[in-house]
Amino acid sequence: MSRVSMRAGAAAFFAPPAVAGLNTVFRGEPRDVPVNAYLGSAAAGTPTGAIAFFFIEDQDDHFETMQGSSVQGRWVRYRMAMALRVRSLQQTGEQALDDHDAIVDATIARLRADPTMGGVSHLFQAGTGDWRGSTEDIHVASGQPRPLRKGGPIVIWSALRFWMVEIL
Repeated sequence: MSRVSMRAGAAAFFAPPAVAGLNTVFRGEPRDVPVNAYLGSAAAGTPTGAIAFFFIEDQDDHFETMQGSSVQGRWVRYRMAMALRVRSLQQTGEQALDDHDAIVDATIARLRADPTMGGVSHLFQAGTGDWRGSTEDIHVASGQPRPLRKGGPIVIWSALRFWMVEIL
């Protein structure tokens, strides 16, 4: 497998309609994001939508032999970052933040529901730390609501970080 295939697998797993409010998913940071990408095919009048893209922050390789067994293999950990950008036309920052938090919660629920991410090739687990229990499972860092301009849309950026572990 490769870094590209890990990002592509993550993007496919979270692609619409997998997560309510997450309307466009890219496997890497896009050069430009059209405004309509945030709402995608959401119903008319939907005030809030999100896009996401993936990048790998860290990677390490480890050869493991299970004690007392002939099982051995190469384990590769990828610390995946899912950048989540939320754009809202809600009237207040509080309402926009509520929508943002609902999208984050739904994204985490999706990851927890299937740690194999739908069967990404060679993926042992995702969102469950690493095989040694030495890392957090899922980490979320979020910014605060910011208007793009006075009276304009409110944007909130977050990063969801999780390990993807593959066995080669």
